[in-house]
Amino acid sequence: MPKEESPNNLRLFQKLYNKNRESLIFSSLAEEYRELGMITEAIQTSLEGLSSFPDCASARTTLALCYMDRGDVEGARRELEKVISKDCNLLYPLSLLMKCYEKNGEIDKALQIARHILKKYPFDNELDIKVKEWERHLPPINTPEPIGGVEEAAQNFQIKNVGSLFERLEIPNPLPTFSDDKRPTGRRERKLNRLSNILSMLRGITNAT
Repeated sequence: MPKEESPNNLRLFQKLYNKNRESLIFSSLAEEYRELGMITEAIQTSLEGLSSFPDCASARTTLALCYMDRGDVEGARRELEKVISKDCNLLYPLSLLMKCYEKNGEIDKALQIARHILKKYPFDNELDIKVKEWERHLPPINTPEPIGGVEEAAQNFQIKNVGSLFERLEIPNPLPTFSDDKRPTGRRERKLNRLSNILSMLRGITNAT
């Protein structure tokens, strides 16, 4: 519900803004329009003022709220990201941006903002519950198995004639050496080193038997 004094405030802000259109009063006027449900006027006033004061966080937040009132979540997200890019500690714009990400199904981004807010306001129980709910529904992150797991698997793998395994391998032993200008690098080098480690482990098991 609009405040009772809103019409009086509106007339005052309109008078001040018409007197000086290069004033930050445009931000208060735009918010007053929005609270009275005059969304078109609020958007027009916000855009007009932001052309002169692009870093006015309150006006850009009002513009984002207007877009949200119209169901334009993408437009709201765009404006709020501009606000946060200037100051990532503004709680209200952060909360609105989190809602935009949530509505867009970008839960990972919403979760990132929620965690950031909780670091500063750890007693927000409602947000804490939401974070835990999001974390339960996010897909698990796959992590590569450590090299030690290969050794354990090889030791537990029962082969009667382990030596015959090497006869069928077409990889030379030892692995080939390379001159500096032909030495493999990057991913290929890591693969070769890993293969060398696995072969050494298997040979150790063979010699032990």
